[in-house]
Amino acid sequence: MNYILLINDFWIANETNNFKSNEIALYFYLLRVNNSCFWKTTFSHNNYKIMAAINISFNTLKNAREKLKLAGLIEFETKNGVPNVNYSILTSSKFDEVSDEVSDEVSNEVSDEIKKTKLNQTKPSFKKEAKAKNFNFKESLISHGAKEELVSDWITVRKTKRSAQTETALNLFVTQVQKSKKPIDEVLSICIEKSWISFKAEWLNNLNNNNNNYSQTPALDSYQSGKQKRT
Repeated sequence: MNYILLINDFWIANETNNFKSNEIALYFYLLRVNNSCFWKTTFSHNNYKIMAAINISFNTLKNAREKLKLAGLIEFETKNGVPNVNYSILTSSKFDEVSDEVSDEVSNEVSDEIKKTKLNQTKPSFKKEAKAKNFNFKESLISHGAKEELVSDWITVRKTKRSAQTETALNLFVTQVQKSKKPIDEVLSICIEKSWISFKAEWLNNLNNNNNNYSQTPALDSYQSGKQKRT
């Protein structure tokens, strides 16, 4: 229930019923009690507590609640000899329509917020997927200053050995080039000549310290040597 709408509903009813002060006091007292009960559909309250709270007699209490019942604002149920009475706060059909509209509006707002939250949560993953799909090994390598012709030739070398053109492989290559302090084109030329699918800066030191012409990486040379012994 909505406390403000119930109060407004009461004063609308008052325009045709012209409630007395005792009837007004009883209605608002019952509203306060129901609110403290967290707006139960039916709640019980003692006659003597009501009489003491708003300072009225028992006959005045009976007449006041009958008037409120006839006005369609409350419902109550009594038992002979029992001071506790069951009360229900009623609402007009107009109030119910307003409540439904408010509930629908709130529901729609909550639904919209949930959709926005889900959309915001999925946006980063969409960006990551798009970034992964849009990665181009060749273009990325060229963007680091490499000549397109050399890049194409090295990619051919890598493809013959079934080496994936991944972003991770590119980043490792660029890191080692920077570590070697050699121009990227010079490194690419060596990789093409030696059929290296990857590169490490220390491999250049090995080339400089030895007069051997490697056709493969040290690891590949070891593998090839072992293969020849087995055959």
